[in-house]
Amino acid sequence: MSKSFRVFVALVVAISLTIPLLTPAFANEIEEKEQELNDIEEGIERRRSETNQLERDIAEISDKISKLDGQLKQQRDRINKLNSDIQNTEAKIKETDIEIAETEEFLEETTEHLETRLVTMYQQGSVGYLEVLLNAASFSDFLSRFNALRTIAEDDRRLVEEIKEARDFLEVERQKQVERKESLVSMRAEAQAVEQRLQANRREQDSLSAKLHEKKSFTQARIAQKEQAAKDVEKKIERLIRENQQQNVVNATGQFIWPVPGYGFDWVTSPYGYRNHPISGGQRLHTGIDIGIPRARWAGSPGFNGNPVDIVAADGGVVVHAGGNRSVGYGLYVIIDHGGGKSTLYAHMHNISVNVGQEVSQGQSIGHVGSTGASTGPHLHYEIRINGQHTNPMNYY
Repeated sequence: MSKSFRVFVALVVAISLTIPLLTPAFANEIEEKEQELNDIEEGIERRRSETNQLERDIAEISDKISKLDGQLKQQRDRINKLNSDIQNTEAKIKETDIEIAETEEFLEETTEHLETRLVTMYQQGSVGYLEVLLNAASFSDFLSRFNALRTIAEDDRRLVEEIKEARDFLEVERQKQVERKESLVSMRAEAQAVEQRLQANRREQDSLSAKLHEKKSFTQARIAQKEQAAKDVEKKIERLIRENQQQNVVNATGQFIWPVPGYGFDWVTSPYGYRNHPISGGQRLHTGIDIGIPRARWAGSPGFNGNPVDIVAADGGVVVHAGGNRSVGYGLYVIIDHGGGKSTLYAHMHNISVNVGQEVSQGQSIGHVGSTGASTGPHLHYEIRINGQHTNPMNYY
């Protein structure tokens, strides 16, 4: 049960048993307690508004943290990929170093071999080549030997050039790989810097979230304290009313009529029972029914057609409460005592046309449907209480 509901539950409970003629002292004392209760309700509403804002702030921070976690994962994946690329590049550099070393060794061996042959040729002079040519069996053999010697010389030169080209190519590739590694290391450093900034931001958000949760817990504790204070005042009101109760109201019929003429069962927008509260959220007991009306017939609407909807007394009785706070809880509301432990409550009224202590007859207008207090649109919140206990109003129709 909400704070305002509990408050008015107490009022309805005992007030429903109130005598037709209320003493000034009793009325004043009840009004004082109602004002005390109203002040407590306003405090609870403020705290609940704070809690709702804190929950929105916490949700916003949770969303930021979730996004930061996603960004951190991306950065870590990027860093892991860069580490892998760096390792692969280092491996390629090592492989290239081995290839260069092998090529250098082969070039050195080949060069030494050629140099040895050149030294031998130098020592022997041109006799060796002449002997090869002059020992030819025929001119054709001479040409063949000459071409063979020339080919050997060209092949030797070409082999040396190819080895040098291979070595130069490998050195160029190695330099590219070194530069790639340097680039990867630089990118990794940048990614790590981004990761550190994201981690710092996340720690900041975590700290802020913890503070908000702490503040929310404190606010909820204060709400619980105020709700207990409201219960205590409610009990005092019940006691006061019971001390002044009577069991009979002359003009009561004992039967209830529908309180909003022209807007019947089909206009019930929220039944009796547990529901998600439309303003503060969470499961709460709805201690009555809500009967809606078209916005065009609500005096608070920009499109008001000038024809407000009457709220009528469900049965004859005595008005034991007429007033309230337009900003919180039930807003403007009326409680009628029908005697015999029966009472009805009419809440969120736009205006009130009866006074405390006034006798009303069944079907008499007591005001107009509105949207004062904790309301999201024009409707009548209607309760029937028997001996102080709220019941489902639909059980009486």
